[in-house]
Amino acid sequence: MHKKFFLLLACAVLSASSLRAQVAPAAIGGESRLWVGAEYANFSPDWAPPLDRVPLAPNQVAPPGITRLPGATIYVDFGLRRRFGVEGEMRFLTFTKPGGLTEKSYLGGGYYTAYRRGKLSLDVKFLVGGGLITYSPAPEVGYGSYFVYVPGGNLSYRLARKWKARVDYEYQLMPSAPGNLFIPGLPNGLKPNGFSAGVAYRVF
Repeated sequence: MHKKFFLLLACAVLSASSLRAQVAPAAIGGESRLWVGAEYANFSPDWAPPLDRVPLAPNQVAPPGITRLPGATIYVDFGLRRRFGVEGEMRFLTFTKPGGLTEKSYLGGGYYTAYRRGKLSLDVKFLVGGGLITYSPAPEVGYGSYFVYVPGGNLSYRLARKWKARVDYEYQLMPSAPGNLFIPGLPNGLKPNGFSAGVAYRVF
């Protein structure tokens, strides 16, 4: 698990160095900034609801207690002017695969810096994109891809001129994803949510 994360981090930094070498400074606005980062992620998949909230009939099978999915996030953050910017990210919750369950998401959108003081800044964001889920234990479903919209936010701290640490939270909403198939009658829609934490390198 840790080897995968550090490999992704190394790839992100190498990509950032390559991008930096290709960018012409004259073409960049004075307030523009580009960050490339990698983070460790840990999310609740929202797949098996707690049994104390969902009663089971005598002939129903209890779902397994899948509560967390660890993985990695790679993101690109482009600041446009002062407090506004755009962000794109890829998240792969595939480190442990409990029973085969994995979640992947590919998102993009905008953010606003709501607070900044010294080396500390707080951003709020809204992203949209696609979510891919491989289900477990539900062989009759297998996998699915869904539209997802995501409110969230992050807290960043500048470690050095070119480096910052970031803690990020996202609440993903997949309205068309099915509910847990082992409990008939549950409404559709999944809400994976969780935290990511890591570092980013400033390309320019």
